[in-house]
Amino acid sequence: GSIVGSHTLLAYPIAKRLGITRNRAVTTTMGGTIVADTLALGVLAAVVAITLGDVSVGFWVQFIVMLLLYATVIIVGLPIIGRWFFRNVQNSGDADFVFLLVMLFASAVLSELVGLAPIIGAFLAGLTLNRLVPDNSPLMSRVQFVGEALFIPFFLLSVGMLVDFRVLFGSLELWGLALTFAALVLVGKLLAAKLSQWAFGYRASEGWTMYGLTVPQAAATLAVTLIGFDQLQLFDEVAVNAVVLLILITCVIGPVLVERFGRQIALESEQEDVEIDTTQRIMVPLANPANAPGLMDIALMIRSADSSEPIYPLTVARDGPDVQTQVTAGEKILSHAVLHATAAGVPVLPVTRVDLNIANGIHRAVRERRISTLVIGWNGIVTTRQRFLGSILDQLIQNTQQLVMICRLVDAPVATTRRIVLVVPRFAEREPGFADAVRQIKRLAKQLGTRIVLVTPQVAEERVEKAIEEIKPKVTVEAVSLATWSQLTRTLDDETAGDDMIVLMSSRSGRISWTAENARLPQRLSARFNRNHVVMVYPSEILRAKEARKPSQSHLYFDVNRIVLDIDCDHLDDVVREILHSAFKGEAGVRESLRQTLMRNVEQFAMELAPGMVLLHRHVPYVKEPQVFLGRSVTGIRVPGIQEPAQLLIVLLSPADAPPEEHLQALSVIAKSLSRADQVERILTARKPEDVMTLVADATSSA
Repeated sequence: GSIVGSHTLLAYPIAKRLGITRNRAVTTTMGGTIVADTLALGVLAAVVAITLGDVSVGFWVQFIVMLLLYATVIIVGLPIIGRWFFRNVQNSGDADFVFLLVMLFASAVLSELVGLAPIIGAFLAGLTLNRLVPDNSPLMSRVQFVGEALFIPFFLLSVGMLVDFRVLFGSLELWGLALTFAALVLVGKLLAAKLSQWAFGYRASEGWTMYGLTVPQAAATLAVTLIGFDQLQLFDEVAVNAVVLLILITCVIGPVLVERFGRQIALESEQEDVEIDTTQRIMVPLANPANAPGLMDIALMIRSADSSEPIYPLTVARDGPDVQTQVTAGEKILSHAVLHATAAGVPVLPVTRVDLNIANGIHRAVRERRISTLVIGWNGIVTTRQRFLGSILDQLIQNTQQLVMICRLVDAPVATTRRIVLVVPRFAEREPGFADAVRQIKRLAKQLGTRIVLVTPQVAEERVEKAIEEIKPKVTVEAVSLATWSQLTRTLDDETAGDDMIVLMSSRSGRISWTAENARLPQRLSARFNRNHVVMVYPSEILRAKEARKPSQSHLYFDVNRIVLDIDCDHLDDVVREILHSAFKGEAGVRESLRQTLMRNVEQFAMELAPGMVLLHRHVPYVKEPQVFLGRSVTGIRVPGIQEPAQLLIVLLSPADAPPEEHLQALSVIAKSLSRADQVERILTARKPEDVMTLVADATSSA
């Protein structure tokens, strides 16, 4: 039972590569793996106890009492010890890792003293301490590296040394036993996967993927075999070799099934409305070395697992006589941030700015890097000067449209957070960026392994709870309603513990959920809950801005004055100058600046949409909405990086502060509607700009 009942997620990397790890069938399988392996090791524990002891009533009573006592100590005690350790021993990656190893070996030794296999103690230690080590943390990277590069290879080597190749080719009993094991595993796992598919209403592709994930036998199977052969003498060499053949068979079948049916899930998922942060860019302004690790931890946790974008730690030096000293100090902070993110296996790109105004320096960096999310620290103190003139954070919030997370962190590591207490004022769910803000908070909760306690007015509870429930990822949410908003402080006093994180859904001045009372909440919460992490989240305003300036889709950002036909030159520089001249007459300075911008690193930004058609695209400060220019050359245009001369040049200019999503949407519309060969031919034969506009409108409506 322990051999065929357990399984190893050997094909999980394939699911991760296909981008289906958040699929319901895959997450169900991961949960089932924990249950199956726990039960298999439980059976092993009983077998070990029976083999090494007697089977009298007194033995079973003693065994069960010792087992319950041991499980209580590990499941209850280890998280308490771990949380205390991580809260009191900070910013020491080596000490953190050594602590985990000590807990691992201590749990294994205690397991052996109780009469269980040491692997059971190690397994329980991993389960109980797992939530204290976020997936995207440097400590998790160390754990995975040591496990995959050291422990697992030695484990496999020790088992491989037990295999006798002479028995493999000279024993019919071995092959009979191996085929019996394989039949039990293949049939049993197939029945379990198909029954789960039927019970949960999954698609056929999901059922087969569950089967492929649960078929492979490796780690737990090898552990049980090793214990049965080496310690208990229950297995002979024939059984060990049969298990090795079983592992070989199942480890070939499982990945093949996941590769085939996982692709079907991925293709089916593309047709569903799945919210994915494809353009998430996180910037972390740093000034205080003490809270830099905590801010980087939050950035790592809210970062999408599918994102390929780096994290951008930023320091801004105020221009003045001591600017060089400030830049040097900032580089020291950045170096620690880079090491922190690199240890977690996340790309990082440090940024340094010099400006007379710190808020302007941050804002400029945000625009240049097209940042979507800001994670910034705050000490919780508001000086008299800041009350009259406004703080850096006040200026930053009002001057940016991005999602801003202002974090007042205490000495305890973020990873020791037990719960997230989310405070949502009335009407906050109607803000355009509410869904994205909640998605970041739920992602943070999932990385921390915590649940969310929602605190919101009673009149809005049902609507807010429903809106949060629909946003991925799935996290347990408990609601606490307020009869009146004035009860908030008293309710938080009752609901909040010392290791909870308070997250306040804030809003910018003048928005629908903004009130003067809510504007004072950050200072009040920071002063009252000085032992808790407090985070203020200001949702993104980008969707609001996008709706306000949403261009006419029917004309595809074109205008007849921006279409120039029959240009008699073949140099790209000359063609760009000719196109811009038609739309910026009398603005020689603007034309020259745009020309230089478009020609800078042209190899990186030139795209061949179709044979004979090239696209250049940039963000520039001279336009208020996306604009498209079209030029047609008589002789053909030589474009660096593209072999064949182009007859059509399309230039897309988006506002400098436009969100990446808007720019990418314009690119997508252009590519879909104009890249067909018949469209290129029609534009080449058009007699006047008005004919091109007609073709563009028709192409857009049919795209």
